[in-house]
Amino acid sequence: MNNTLIFDLDDTLYWNTDDYSYPILKFEKLLLDALGHRAPYIEEIQKSFGQIDKDRVNKINPITNLPYGYSMERFPGSMVECYRQICQQQEIPFNMETAETITQIGYEAFSLDLYKKKGLVKGAAETLTYLKERGDLLILLTKGDKRVQEQKISALKLKNWFDKIFIVPSKTKETFREISAGIRNTTVVWSVGNSFTSDIQPALEAGVKGIYIPYETWESQDEKELLRTPNKDLVVFNVIKEIKDNYEKIF
Repeated sequence: MNNTLIFDLDDTLYWNTDDYSYPILKFEKLLLDALGHRAPYIEEIQKSFGQIDKDRVNKINPITNLPYGYSMERFPGSMVECYRQICQQQEIPFNMETAETITQIGYEAFSLDLYKKKGLVKGAAETLTYLKERGDLLILLTKGDKRVQEQKISALKLKNWFDKIFIVPSKTKETFREISAGIRNTTVVWSVGNSFTSDIQPALEAGVKGIYIPYETWESQDEKELLRTPNKDLVVFNVIKEIKDNYEKIF
């Protein structure tokens, strides 16, 4: 066995962003239909929801007494809270039936049928099969709600390729160190992902090499500088299939 590759899931192996974008569009249309001329301008709705959802990650869920984090409840809850704040600002009665409809729209982001229909990103199955046939050890490391990720893993049949699967609340250098420490009979460990701050930087800090496939990533100025600086432990590709096409060069 020559190499170990630790793959990210969302927006690396599976296009995840639009799972949330479509429900947001549906939510915004519902607000426009329900509130009419009292509804804020669409750009303001988007901005308000985005900030509420971002802040909600660190807020405490009163049911679990734990931060919402990336739990399933956060996304639809943020939609309802956005609706509630608009009602307060416009002095409009908060309608429970509308709130329930909004909640159901939010949960549409977590659809087993949707995962099956979309499947893996183009070139992912081909690349994973190639790596598996080469004898490399494949590990899936994904962060998020265990209920959501397990359903996604099952729908995408990822256990066909991956030797180990880890679902974590966040990715840190300690995460990569712990996984690396449990690997034997391998020469090099790589982390493959679309997020520099989540998949690449902590991996590099843990002594793991990185294969960065950026997608919808808002890099800070520091990250842009790191990408401009030559690093023998970092490879940047545009699409996942480039791992297969450049295998002999990078491994």
